[in-house]
Amino acid sequence: MKVDQNNPAAYHRQVSEAQRQLTQEDMAALRQLHEFHKKQKAKMQKSHQDEIDLMNLRQFQARMEKQRELAQVSEQLTAIREQGREESAKLTAMQEQLKNNYIRQNQETAAIREAYQQALTEDFQRKAQNLMHKGLAEQDAIRHQTDMQMLTEQLRHQRQVTEQALAHQAARQEQALNQSRVRERENEIFQRQLQILQKDHFNQLEHMRQMNEDRNQRYAANYQEQAEHLRDHYTQRRFDQEQALQDNFRRHRQEMTDSLEKAQARMQQELVNVQRQAAYLKQTTSDQLQDAFYRFEKLPATLTETADGVQLSIKVPPHEKNNVLLHIHGRELRLAFSRRVEQKLADTGGQGRYARSESLSQEFTAPHILDPRSIKQTYANGVLTFTVRNA
Repeated sequence: MKVDQNNPAAYHRQVSEAQRQLTQEDMAALRQLHEFHKKQKAKMQKSHQDEIDLMNLRQFQARMEKQRELAQVSEQLTAIREQGREESAKLTAMQEQLKNNYIRQNQETAAIREAYQQALTEDFQRKAQNLMHKGLAEQDAIRHQTDMQMLTEQLRHQRQVTEQALAHQAARQEQALNQSRVRERENEIFQRQLQILQKDHFNQLEHMRQMNEDRNQRYAANYQEQAEHLRDHYTQRRFDQEQALQDNFRRHRQEMTDSLEKAQARMQQELVNVQRQAAYLKQTTSDQLQDAFYRFEKLPATLTETADGVQLSIKVPPHEKNNVLLHIHGRELRLAFSRRVEQKLADTGGQGRYARSESLSQEFTAPHILDPRSIKQTYANGVLTFTVRNA
Protein backbone atom coordinates (compact mmCIF):
# COMPACT_ATOMS: atom_id res chain seq x y z
CA MET A 1 0.00 0.00 0.00
CA LYS A 2 1.53 3.30 -1.12
CA VAL A 3 1.28 6.40 1.09
CA ASP A 4 2.94 9.72 0.37
CA GLN A 5 4.79 10.66 3.53
CA ASN A 6 5.01 14.25 2.36
CA ASN A 7 1.16 14.38 2.11
CA PRO A 8 -0.30 14.66 5.66
CA ALA A 9 -3.91 14.40 4.40
CA ALA A 10 -3.29 10.97 2.85
CA TYR A 11 -1.52 9.80 6.00
CA HIS A 12 -4.43 10.93 8.25
CA ARG A 13 -6.96 9.30 5.90
CA GLN A 14 -5.07 6.00 6.23
CA VAL A 15 -5.09 6.24 10.05
CA SER A 16 -8.82 7.16 10.11
CA GLU A 17 -9.63 4.19 7.86
CA ALA A 18 -7.87 1.80 10.30
CA GLN A 19 -9.78 3.31 13.27
CA ARG A 20 -13.09 3.06 11.41
CA GLN A 21 -12.35 -0.61 10.61
CA LEU A 22 -11.80 -1.32 14.33
CA THR A 23 -15.08 0.48 15.26
CA GLN A 24 -17.06 -1.49 12.67
CA GLU A 25 -15.75 -4.79 14.08
CA ASP A 26 -16.76 -3.70 17.63
CA MET A 27 -20.25 -2.76 16.40
CA ALA A 28 -20.60 -6.12 14.63
CA ALA A 29 -19.77 -7.99 17.88
CA LEU A 30 -22.33 -5.85 19.82
CA ARG A 31 -24.99 -6.56 17.19
CA GLN A 32 -24.35 -10.32 17.48
CA LEU A 33 -24.72 -10.13 21.29
CA HIS A 34 -27.98 -8.13 20.94
CA GLU A 35 -29.39 -10.67 18.45
CA PHE A 36 -28.59 -13.51 20.90
CA HIS A 37 -30.48 -11.70 23.72
CA LYS A 38 -33.48 -11.13 21.43
CA LYS A 39 -33.59 -14.85 20.49
CA GLN A 40 -33.46 -15.94 24.17
CA LYS A 41 -36.24 -13.52 25.10
CA ALA A 42 -38.40 -14.71 22.19
CA LYS A 43 -37.93 -18.36 23.29
CA MET A 44 -39.03 -17.52 26.87
CA GLN A 45 -42.10 -15.59 25.66
CA LYS A 46 -43.07 -18.43 23.33
CA SER A 47 -42.83 -21.04 26.16
CA HIS A 48 -45.01 -18.90 28.47
CA GLN A 49 -47.57 -18.31 25.70
CA ASP A 50 -47.72 -22.08 24.97
CA GLU A 51 -48.56 -22.81 28.62
CA ILE A 52 -51.29 -20.13 28.65
CA ASP A 53 -52.76 -21.57 25.42
CA LEU A 54 -52.74 -25.10 26.94
CA MET A 55 -54.57 -23.88 30.07
CA ASN A 56 -57.18 -22.03 27.95
CA LEU A 57 -57.66 -25.14 25.81
CA ARG A 58 -58.32 -27.34 28.86
CA GLN A 59 -60.81 -24.82 30.28
CA PHE A 60 -62.57 -24.67 26.94
CA GLN A 61 -62.75 -28.49 26.80
CA ALA A 62 -64.29 -28.56 30.33
CA ARG A 63 -66.92 -25.95 29.36
CA MET A 64 -67.77 -27.90 26.20
CA GLU A 65 -68.16 -31.11 28.23
CA LYS A 66 -70.57 -29.37 30.64
CA GLN A 67 -72.57 -27.92 27.76
CA ARG A 68 -72.74 -31.40 26.15
CA GLU A 69 -74.06 -32.94 29.40
CA LEU A 70 -76.65 -30.16 29.84
CA ALA A 71 -77.76 -30.68 26.24
CA GLN A 72 -78.24 -34.41 26.89
CA VAL A 73 -80.33 -33.68 30.05
CA SER A 74 -82.41 -31.14 28.10
CA GLU A 75 -83.05 -33.74 25.37
CA GLN A 76 -84.16 -36.28 28.01
CA LEU A 77 -86.54 -33.72 29.58
CA THR A 78 -87.96 -32.94 26.16
CA ALA A 79 -88.56 -36.65 25.53
CA ILE A 80 -90.36 -36.96 28.92
CA ARG A 81 -92.53 -33.94 28.08
CA GLU A 82 -93.41 -35.48 24.71
CA GLN A 83 -94.33 -38.75 26.43
CA GLY A 84 -96.58 -36.85 28.91
CA ARG A 85 -98.24 -35.04 26.02
CA GLU A 86 -98.90 -38.41 24.33
CA GLU A 87 -100.45 -39.82 27.55
CA SER A 88 -102.59 -36.68 27.92
CA ALA A 89 -103.73 -37.06 24.31
CA LYS A 90 -104.67 -40.73 24.98
CA LEU A 91 -106.61 -39.72 28.14
CA THR A 92 -108.47 -37.00 26.18
CA ALA A 93 -109.35 -39.56 23.51
CA MET A 94 -110.71 -41.97 26.17
CA GLN A 95 -112.80 -39.14 27.69
CA GLU A 96 -114.22 -38.34 24.27
CA GLN A 97 -115.04 -42.01 23.76
CA LEU A 98 -116.84 -42.19 27.16
CA LYS A 99 -118.78 -39.06 26.32
CA ASN A 100 -119.84 -40.51 22.97
CA ASN A 101 -120.93 -43.75 24.69
CA TYR A 102 -122.97 -41.76 27.23
CA ILE A 103 -124.70 -39.80 24.46
CA ARG A 104 -125.45 -42.98 22.53
CA GLN A 105 -126.92 -44.68 25.65
CA ASN A 106 -129.10 -41.59 26.32
CA GLN A 107 -130.35 -41.76 22.77
CA GLU A 108 -131.17 -45.47 23.14
CA THR A 109 -132.98 -44.82 26.45
CA ALA A 110 -135.08 -42.06 24.86
CA ALA A 111 -136.07 -44.41 22.05
CA ILE A 112 -137.10 -47.11 24.54
CA ARG A 113 -139.10 -44.59 26.54
CA GLU A 114 -141.04 -43.48 23.46
CA ALA A 115 -141.72 -47.10 22.51
CA TYR A 116 -143.06 -47.87 25.99
CA GLN A 117 -145.30 -44.84 26.00
CA GLN A 118 -146.87 -45.74 22.69
CA ALA A 119 -147.36 -49.51 23.40
CA LEU A 120 -148.68 -49.56 27.01
CA THR A 121 -151.67 -48.12 28.63
CA GLU A 122 -151.53 -45.37 31.09
CA ASP A 123 -151.41 -47.84 34.03
CA PHE A 124 -148.90 -49.88 32.37
CA GLN A 125 -147.17 -46.73 31.30
CA ARG A 126 -146.98 -45.57 34.91
CA LYS A 127 -145.64 -48.92 36.03
CA ALA A 128 -143.38 -49.07 33.07
CA GLN A 129 -142.36 -45.52 33.71
CA ASN A 130 -141.55 -46.35 37.29
CA LEU A 131 -139.70 -49.41 36.17
CA MET A 132 -138.00 -47.41 33.47
CA HIS A 133 -136.96 -44.70 35.94
CA LYS A 134 -135.72 -47.34 38.23
CA GLY A 135 -133.87 -49.09 35.40
CA LEU A 136 -132.51 -45.79 34.16
CA ALA A 137 -131.36 -44.87 37.64
CA GLU A 138 -129.72 -48.23 38.04
CA GLN A 139 -128.25 -47.95 34.55
CA ASP A 140 -127.01 -44.42 35.29
CA ALA A 141 -125.54 -45.60 38.56
CA ILE A 142 -123.84 -48.54 36.85
CA ARG A 143 -122.62 -46.33 33.99
CA HIS A 144 -121.45 -43.67 36.40
CA GLN A 145 -119.67 -46.27 38.51
CA THR A 146 -118.10 -47.75 35.37
CA ASP A 147 -117.03 -44.32 34.14
CA MET A 148 -115.61 -43.45 37.53
CA GLN A 149 -113.70 -46.72 37.65
CA MET A 150 -112.29 -46.16 34.15
CA LEU A 151 -111.45 -42.56 34.92
CA THR A 152 -109.83 -43.56 38.23
CA GLU A 153 -107.84 -46.24 36.44
CA GLN A 154 -106.73 -43.77 33.81
CA LEU A 155 -105.83 -41.16 36.40
CA ARG A 156 -103.92 -43.74 38.40
CA HIS A 157 -102.08 -44.90 35.29
CA GLN A 158 -101.31 -41.32 34.29
CA ARG A 159 -100.13 -40.54 37.82
CA GLN A 160 -97.85 -43.58 37.74
CA VAL A 161 -96.46 -42.56 34.36
CA THR A 162 -95.97 -38.98 35.56
CA GLU A 163 -94.35 -40.15 38.81
CA GLN A 164 -92.05 -42.46 36.87
CA ALA A 165 -91.13 -39.63 34.49
CA LEU A 166 -90.54 -37.25 37.40
CA ALA A 167 -88.48 -39.88 39.20
CA HIS A 168 -86.47 -40.56 36.06
CA GLN A 169 -86.00 -36.81 35.54
CA ALA A 170 -84.96 -36.35 39.18
CA ALA A 171 -82.53 -39.26 38.86
CA ARG A 172 -81.11 -37.69 35.69
CA GLN A 173 -80.82 -34.29 37.36
CA GLU A 174 -79.19 -35.91 40.39
CA GLN A 175 -76.77 -37.74 38.10
CA ALA A 176 -76.01 -34.54 36.17
CA LEU A 177 -75.54 -32.69 39.47
CA ASN A 178 -73.18 -35.42 40.72
CA GLN A 179 -71.27 -35.28 37.44
CA SER A 180 -71.09 -31.50 37.68
CA ARG A 181 -69.75 -31.81 41.24
CA VAL A 182 -67.20 -34.34 40.04
CA ARG A 183 -66.21 -31.97 37.25
CA GLU A 184 -65.93 -29.12 39.74
CA ARG A 185 -63.69 -31.23 41.98
CA GLU A 186 -61.60 -32.23 38.96
CA ASN A 187 -61.43 -28.58 37.92
CA GLU A 188 -60.30 -27.60 41.42
CA ILE A 189 -57.64 -30.31 41.31
CA PHE A 190 -56.60 -29.13 37.85
CA GLN A 191 -56.46 -25.51 39.07
CA ARG A 192 -54.25 -26.54 41.99
CA GLN A 193 -52.02 -28.55 39.68
CA LEU A 194 -51.94 -25.64 37.24
CA GLN A 195 -50.96 -23.27 40.03
CA ILE A 196 -48.19 -25.67 41.04
CA LEU A 197 -47.04 -25.90 37.39
CA GLN A 198 -47.17 -22.12 37.03
CA LYS A 199 -45.15 -21.72 40.19
CA ASP A 200 -42.61 -24.28 38.97
CA HIS A 201 -42.52 -22.60 35.57
CA PHE A 202 -42.06 -19.20 37.18
CA ASN A 203 -39.21 -20.61 39.26
CA GLN A 204 -37.68 -22.12 36.14
CA LEU A 205 -38.05 -18.83 34.27
CA GLU A 206 -36.49 -16.96 37.17
CA HIS A 207 -33.65 -19.48 37.26
CA MET A 208 -33.19 -19.18 33.47
CA ARG A 209 -33.27 -15.38 33.74
CA GLN A 210 -30.63 -15.48 36.45
CA MET A 211 -28.55 -17.89 34.36
CA ASN A 212 -28.95 -15.61 31.32
CA GLU A 213 -27.90 -12.59 33.34
CA ASP A 214 -24.84 -14.45 34.63
CA ARG A 215 -24.02 -15.67 31.14
CA ASN A 216 -24.54 -12.18 29.70
CA GLN A 217 -22.25 -10.74 32.35
CA ARG A 218 -19.63 -13.35 31.47
CA TYR A 219 -20.14 -12.59 27.76
CA ALA A 220 -19.83 -8.87 28.44
CA ALA A 221 -16.65 -9.38 30.46
CA ASN A 222 -15.22 -11.65 27.76
CA TYR A 223 -16.29 -9.21 25.07
CA GLN A 224 -14.69 -6.31 26.97
CA GLU A 225 -11.50 -8.32 27.34
CA GLN A 226 -11.57 -9.31 23.67
CA ALA A 227 -12.28 -5.71 22.66
CA GLU A 228 -9.32 -4.46 24.69
CA HIS A 229 -7.16 -7.21 23.21
CA LEU A 230 -8.33 -6.34 19.70
CA ARG A 231 -7.76 -2.64 20.34
CA ASP A 232 -4.19 -3.33 21.47
CA HIS A 233 -3.70 -5.71 18.55
CA TYR A 234 -5.00 -3.22 15.98
CA THR A 235 -3.02 -0.39 17.56
CA GLN A 236 0.17 -2.42 17.23
CA ARG A 237 -0.90 -3.51 13.74
CA ARG A 238 -1.55 0.10 12.70
CA PHE A 239 1.87 1.11 14.03
CA ASP A 240 3.49 -1.76 12.10
CA GLN A 241 1.55 -0.80 8.96
CA GLU A 242 2.67 2.80 9.30
CA GLN A 243 6.29 1.69 9.64
CA ALA A 244 5.88 -0.66 6.65
CA LEU A 245 4.28 2.15 4.62
CA GLN A 246 7.13 4.47 5.39
CA ASP A 247 9.70 1.80 4.46
CA ASN A 248 7.81 1.02 1.23
CA PHE A 249 7.59 4.71 0.38
CA ARG A 250 11.36 5.18 0.82
CA ARG A 251 12.10 2.01 -1.18
CA HIS A 252 9.71 2.97 -4.01
CA ARG A 253 11.12 6.49 -4.15
CA GLN A 254 14.64 5.09 -4.49
CA GLU A 255 13.42 2.61 -7.15
CA MET A 256 11.68 5.40 -9.08
CA THR A 257 14.86 7.55 -8.93
CA ASP A 258 16.96 4.67 -10.28
CA SER A 259 14.38 3.91 -12.98
CA LEU A 260 14.30 7.55 -14.09
CA GLU A 261 18.08 7.67 -14.34
CA LYS A 262 18.15 4.46 -16.39
CA ALA A 263 15.32 5.73 -18.64
CA GLN A 264 17.13 8.99 -19.26
CA ALA A 265 20.31 7.14 -20.23
CA ARG A 266 18.37 4.80 -22.52
CA MET A 267 16.53 7.70 -24.17
CA GLN A 268 19.82 9.52 -24.79
CA GLN A 269 21.22 6.40 -26.46
CA GLU A 270 18.06 5.91 -28.56
CA LEU A 271 18.15 9.57 -29.61
CA VAL A 272 21.71 9.17 -30.85
CA ASN A 273 20.69 6.00 -32.75
CA VAL A 274 17.71 7.79 -34.36
CA GLN A 275 19.91 10.67 -35.47
CA ARG A 276 22.40 8.25 -37.00
CA GLN A 277 19.60 6.31 -38.76
CA ALA A 278 18.02 9.49 -40.10
CA ALA A 279 21.37 10.61 -41.53
CA TYR A 280 21.89 7.19 -43.10
CA LEU A 281 18.36 7.14 -44.56
CA LYS A 282 18.79 10.62 -45.95
CA GLN A 283 22.01 9.63 -47.66
CA THR A 284 20.45 6.38 -48.98
CA THR A 285 17.45 8.25 -50.39
CA SER A 286 19.69 10.78 -52.07
CA ASP A 287 21.73 7.98 -53.64
CA GLN A 288 18.55 6.25 -54.89
CA LEU A 289 17.32 9.46 -56.50
CA GLN A 290 20.60 9.76 -58.38
CA ASP A 291 20.50 6.08 -59.50
CA ALA A 292 18.71 5.47 -62.86
CA PHE A 293 17.49 2.04 -61.67
CA TYR A 294 15.32 3.70 -59.07
CA ARG A 295 14.21 6.65 -61.21
CA PHE A 296 11.07 5.85 -63.16
CA GLU A 297 9.51 9.14 -64.28
CA LYS A 298 7.48 8.09 -67.39
CA LEU A 299 6.00 5.01 -69.17
CA PRO A 300 7.89 4.35 -72.43
CA ALA A 301 5.23 1.99 -73.81
CA THR A 302 4.80 0.92 -77.46
CA LEU A 303 1.46 -0.23 -79.02
CA THR A 304 1.74 -2.70 -81.95
CA GLU A 305 -1.17 -4.09 -84.00
CA THR A 306 -1.25 -7.90 -84.61
CA ALA A 307 -3.38 -10.15 -86.83
CA ASP A 308 -6.04 -10.78 -84.16
CA GLY A 309 -5.45 -7.91 -81.75
CA VAL A 310 -2.80 -5.59 -80.28
CA GLN A 311 0.43 -5.93 -78.30
CA LEU A 312 1.64 -3.37 -75.71
CA SER A 313 5.30 -3.42 -74.59
CA ILE A 314 7.12 -1.39 -71.89
CA LYS A 315 10.62 -1.56 -70.36
CA VAL A 316 10.51 -1.83 -66.53
CA PRO A 317 12.94 -3.14 -63.88
CA PRO A 318 12.17 -6.68 -62.61
CA HIS A 319 11.14 -5.42 -59.15
CA GLU A 320 8.54 -3.08 -60.72
CA LYS A 321 6.78 -5.47 -63.14
CA ASN A 322 3.96 -6.28 -60.70
CA ASN A 323 3.21 -2.58 -60.21
CA VAL A 324 2.22 -2.08 -63.90
CA LEU A 325 -1.49 -2.67 -64.66
CA LEU A 326 -3.50 -2.57 -67.90
CA HIS A 327 -7.15 -1.43 -68.08
CA ILE A 328 -9.31 -1.90 -71.25
CA HIS A 329 -12.65 -0.29 -72.08
CA GLY A 330 -13.81 -0.77 -75.65
CA ARG A 331 -10.93 0.46 -77.86
CA GLU A 332 -9.35 2.50 -75.04
CA LEU A 333 -6.26 1.10 -73.26
CA ARG A 334 -4.94 2.68 -70.08
CA LEU A 335 -1.54 1.68 -68.64
CA ALA A 336 -1.06 2.58 -64.96
CA PHE A 337 1.99 2.34 -62.69
CA SER A 338 2.07 2.85 -58.90
CA ARG A 339 4.65 2.03 -56.20
CA ARG A 340 5.34 2.79 -52.53
CA VAL A 341 8.79 2.79 -50.99
CA GLU A 342 8.84 2.26 -47.18
CA GLN A 343 11.80 1.64 -44.88
CA LYS A 344 12.11 1.30 -41.07
CA LEU A 345 14.76 3.14 -39.11
CA ALA A 346 17.27 0.72 -37.57
CA ASP A 347 17.43 0.14 -33.77
CA THR A 348 14.26 2.10 -33.05
CA GLY A 349 11.80 -0.71 -32.32
CA GLY A 350 9.74 0.09 -35.45
CA GLN A 351 8.84 3.61 -34.30
CA GLY A 352 10.72 5.59 -37.05
CA ARG A 353 9.70 5.05 -40.71
CA TYR A 354 10.53 6.49 -44.19
CA ALA A 355 7.84 6.22 -46.94
CA ARG A 356 7.45 7.52 -50.59
CA SER A 357 4.58 6.94 -53.10
CA GLU A 358 4.58 7.37 -56.95
CA SER A 359 1.92 6.86 -59.67
CA LEU A 360 2.08 7.26 -63.51
CA SER A 361 -0.39 6.48 -66.36
CA GLN A 362 -0.57 6.51 -70.18
CA GLU A 363 -3.55 5.96 -72.56
CA PHE A 364 -3.73 4.37 -76.06
CA THR A 365 -6.46 3.83 -78.72
CA ALA A 366 -6.72 0.50 -80.62
CA PRO A 367 -8.18 0.22 -84.16
CA HIS A 368 -10.75 -2.36 -83.00
CA ILE A 369 -12.74 -3.15 -79.91
CA LEU A 370 -10.77 -5.40 -77.55
CA ASP A 371 -11.73 -8.29 -75.24
CA PRO A 372 -10.60 -7.48 -71.64
CA ARG A 373 -10.78 -11.18 -70.68
CA SER A 374 -8.08 -12.13 -73.22
CA ILE A 375 -5.23 -10.14 -71.62
CA LYS A 376 -1.96 -12.11 -71.37
CA GLN A 377 1.15 -10.78 -69.62
CA THR A 378 4.79 -11.86 -70.20
CA TYR A 379 8.17 -10.51 -69.03
CA ALA A 380 11.49 -11.20 -70.78
CA ASN A 381 14.79 -9.32 -70.99
CA GLY A 382 13.54 -6.31 -69.04
CA VAL A 383 10.43 -5.90 -71.27
CA LEU A 384 6.88 -6.35 -69.97
CA THR A 385 4.45 -7.35 -72.78
CA PHE A 386 0.60 -7.36 -72.73
CA THR A 387 -1.22 -9.26 -75.54
CA VAL A 388 -4.93 -8.61 -76.12
CA ARG A 389 -7.23 -10.12 -78.78
CA ASN A 390 -10.01 -8.32 -80.62
CA ALA A 391 -13.55 -8.81 -79.40
